[in-house]
Amino acid sequence: MKSVLTALTAFFLFLSAPPVSASVPEKPGDPVSDFAGILDAPARSRLNGIITQTEQQTSAEIFAVTVPSLGGRSVEEYAVDLFNSWGIGKKDKNNGVLVLVAPNERKVRIEVGYGLEPILPDGLAGEIIREDFVPAFKKGNFSEGILAGVESISRIILKNEPAAKPMS
Repeated sequence: MKSVLTALTAFFLFLSAPPVSASVPEKPGDPVSDFAGILDAPARSRLNGIITQTEQQTSAEIFAVTVPSLGGRSVEEYAVDLFNSWGIGKKDKNNGVLVLVAPNERKVRIEVGYGLEPILPDGLAGEIIREDFVPAFKKGNFSEGILAGVESISRIILKNEPAAKPMS
């Protein structure tokens, strides 16, 4: 009888436990984190330079992260979790940008803090993905695509002008 109660207790605890999903990696000291191993050394160096220059001139933080897997989650959910757990952007300005690339799942996401949304809204982020990331990725050149996308994001942040609203 005791073993039946133990088994039932374990079963109900299992049912009440939250679903298990892949956790986001720990925040490294470097804003370029290539957990998927797809960036070449020159691209990493150039990315770090662009990101550092952008932060020095604007205080905005850009992180470029590649992961080998999203662990069964959507790219949007994974990006939000990573963005929040790493605290990307200055707390008082909420001026962070996360570029997330999951090459094995063929997913890219640009997650933008509320403080930068007027100059980098979702529509513009989608345009950057379509025009800068995807063409290079289709050629198998992840370094080129990530570099082009981060350069575009940096230019927009440095320009610091609200994005044009679509005409009705």
